[in-house]
Amino acid sequence: MTELQGAAVVFAPLFAIFGVCFIVFHQHISDAARRAYEEQGRRIGPQTQSPGLMIVGGIGMLIISTVIVLYAFTDVFPPPPPPQ
Repeated sequence: MTELQGAAVVFAPLFAIFGVCFIVFHQHISDAARRAYEEQGRRIGPQTQSPGLMIVGGIGMLIISTVIVLYAFTDVFPPPPPPQ
Protein backbone atom coordinates (compact mmCIF):
# COMPACT_ATOMS: atom_id res chain seq x y z
CA MET A 1 0.00 0.00 0.00
CA THR A 2 1.40 3.38 -1.00
CA GLU A 3 1.36 6.51 1.14
CA LEU A 4 -1.42 7.91 -1.03
CA GLN A 5 -3.56 4.84 -0.46
CA GLY A 6 -2.88 4.97 3.28
CA ALA A 7 -3.98 8.59 3.38
CA ALA A 8 -7.07 7.71 1.35
CA VAL A 9 -7.99 4.97 3.85
CA VAL A 10 -7.91 7.61 6.62
CA PHE A 11 -9.35 10.70 4.96
CA ALA A 12 -12.03 9.27 2.65
CA PRO A 13 -14.09 7.80 5.52
CA LEU A 14 -13.70 11.02 7.52
CA PHE A 15 -15.08 13.10 4.66
CA ALA A 16 -17.87 10.57 4.15
CA ILE A 17 -18.84 10.57 7.83
CA PHE A 18 -18.91 14.37 8.01
CA GLY A 19 -20.88 14.51 4.76
CA VAL A 20 -23.52 12.10 6.03
CA CYS A 21 -23.73 13.98 9.34
CA PHE A 22 -24.20 17.29 7.51
CA ILE A 23 -27.02 15.77 5.44
CA VAL A 24 -28.76 13.94 8.28
CA PHE A 25 -28.40 16.61 10.99
CA HIS A 26 -28.61 19.73 8.79
CA GLN A 27 -31.58 21.24 10.61
CA HIS A 28 -30.20 20.52 14.07
CA ILE A 29 -26.78 22.03 13.21
CA SER A 30 -28.43 25.13 11.73
CA ASP A 31 -30.72 25.63 14.73
CA ALA A 32 -27.86 25.13 17.21
CA ALA A 33 -25.69 27.68 15.40
CA ARG A 34 -28.51 30.23 15.33
CA ARG A 35 -29.21 29.74 19.06
CA ALA A 36 -25.52 30.13 19.90
CA TYR A 37 -25.31 33.40 17.99
CA GLU A 38 -28.50 34.72 19.60
CA GLU A 39 -27.23 33.83 23.08
CA GLN A 40 -24.05 35.78 22.38
CA GLY A 41 -26.10 38.77 21.28
CA ARG A 42 -24.89 38.66 17.69
CA ARG A 43 -27.10 38.69 14.64
CA ILE A 44 -26.66 36.01 12.03
CA GLY A 45 -27.22 36.61 8.32
CA PRO A 46 -30.22 35.13 6.50
CA GLN A 47 -28.20 32.68 4.37
CA THR A 48 -25.65 31.78 7.05
CA GLN A 49 -25.93 28.26 8.48
CA SER A 50 -28.92 27.53 6.26
CA PRO A 51 -30.07 23.90 6.18
CA GLY A 52 -29.92 23.89 2.38
CA LEU A 53 -26.26 24.90 2.39
CA MET A 54 -25.54 22.18 4.96
CA ILE A 55 -27.03 19.59 2.59
CA VAL A 56 -24.97 20.94 -0.31
CA GLY A 57 -21.83 20.83 1.85
CA GLY A 58 -22.60 17.25 2.85
CA ILE A 59 -23.08 16.17 -0.75
CA GLY A 60 -19.81 17.91 -1.64
CA MET A 61 -17.99 16.00 1.09
CA LEU A 62 -19.39 12.71 -0.18
CA ILE A 63 -18.22 13.57 -3.70
CA ILE A 64 -14.74 14.46 -2.37
CA SER A 65 -14.62 11.15 -0.50
CA THR A 66 -15.51 9.25 -3.67
CA VAL A 67 -12.89 11.10 -5.73
CA ILE A 68 -10.21 10.37 -3.10
CA VAL A 69 -10.95 6.64 -3.23
CA LEU A 70 -11.12 6.55 -7.03
CA TYR A 71 -7.84 8.46 -7.37
CA ALA A 72 -5.97 6.34 -4.83
CA PHE A 73 -7.18 2.85 -5.74
CA THR A 74 -8.16 2.90 -9.43
CA ASP A 75 -6.96 4.38 -12.70
CA VAL A 76 -10.07 6.51 -13.19
CA PHE A 77 -7.99 9.62 -12.43
CA PRO A 78 -4.47 8.64 -13.52
CA PRO A 79 -1.63 10.58 -11.92
CA PRO A 80 0.20 13.10 -14.07
CA PRO A 81 3.30 11.90 -15.88
CA PRO A 82 6.59 12.44 -14.03
CA PRO A 83 8.58 15.54 -15.02
CA GLN A 84 11.42 14.93 -17.46
